[in-house]
Order: sequence, then structure tokens, then C-alpha cells
Amino acid sequence: MDTTMTIQDLGAIGEIIGAVAVIASVIYLAVQIHHGLRGYQSVITQETTNHFSRLQLDIARDPVLSDLMYRAYSGADLGVFEMRRLGFLLSSYMIAYENLYAQHCTGMLAKGSYEARRRSMASMLAPPAGWHWWQSNGIYSHPADFIAEVSVAIEDYRASKLDAEAIAAK
Repeated sequence: MDTTMTIQDLGAIGEIIGAVAVIASVIYLAVQIHHGLRGYQSVITQETTNHFSRLQLDIARDPVLSDLMYRAYSGADLGVFEMRRLGFLLSSYMIAYENLYAQHCTGMLAKGSYEARRRSMASMLAPPAGWHWWQSNGIYSHPADFIAEVSVAIEDYRASKLDAEAIAAK
């Protein structure tokens, strides 16, 4: 029995090694893409957190804005200037919420993170001042799919608030 390898045998071994190397490269690239995607998701989450934290901190540092937000969400009547100022704040929030919604739709933002912010968004727009701003300005400044999402979020928020009030009344 001849144990020497022919060129054909060496070529077959080379093809097997090449195929294994291609498979290993594809697996390596898939892992790298997955890690890159997770890194991108982390950046989105961090930027979102930073944006909302800055907005909240700006409001907390400014007694006029803090008072405005308190009065707006307690149902107090606001003057024209106050409504305009509130509109600027809400617009800033809603641009961020629209971005969150887009990131959520593409799978780049975790469902839990989106759901928490979705409730927060609805709580800002459900009170009379927020609802008035949304109906008179907000719905004209965003894409139709986001407007529909906001409508559903507000309905969900109001329903959950009614449920909570009913439970508390028992």
C-alpha cells in the first residue's frame, strides 16, 4: 500500500482547510457584528438617558420652568406665554420620543426601555395643557406612524390611570 500523497490528495486537503477557514471567518464576522450592534444599542440607550436627564435637570434648576411644569400637570390655567414656553419643552421631549420610537421599531432599543419612556410620554400629554399642545401643534410636527403611536400610548395611559384610581377607591 502506497502512503504517499498525490497532488490531488493535497488539493483536497487544501479545499477542506479553506472551507473550514471560510466557515470560521463567517462565524467570527457574525460575532463581531453582534457585538457592534450591542455597542450601538448601548450608545443609543446612553444618549437617550443623557437627553432626558439634561431636560429634567434644566427644568429642576429653573424655578420658573419647575413651576410651569407643576402647574401644567396639575391642571392650572396657563397664559399664552406660559403655553408657548410649555410648547417648547414638550416639543423638545417629543422629538426625543420620536427618535426613541424609531429606534424601538428598528430593534435598536430594548422593549422595556421604550415602554417606560412611552408611559412617561403619555403622562406628559394626557393632562389638559399637554393634550392642548399636542392637538394644536404636536400632531403637525411628526410622522403619521408616530402620531398614531402617541394616540395609542395616551389611551393606554388614561385607561391604566382609571384602573389605578378604581383600585385605590376600593
